[in-house]
Amino acid sequence: MGERIGAALDDLLAALRETGATMIAVSNEVGLGVVPEYPIARLYRDELGRANRRLAEAADEVYLLVAGIPLELKALAADPFASEEEHHE
Repeated sequence: MGERIGAALDDLLAALRETGATMIAVSNEVGLGVVPEYPIARLYRDELGRANRRLAEAADEVYLLVAGIPLELKALAADPFASEEEHHE
């Protein structure tokens, strides 16, 4: 990960741990499309993907919105076969 981006994320995550603040981050999903043609676009996609992954790892909840429907990714990862009701308990 780029040094400046990594350092900024380190600072952000440390501040969240220290303060106990709640953060809601909204970001584009960049790993589901085609590989960009230009190097700068690939760099952007790769760096944003790494930043998204770090934030998701630290988060209590992670959602992917598809056609306006929120999919709770961490709950699905924990038990992909749980019923809808079990995911929201």
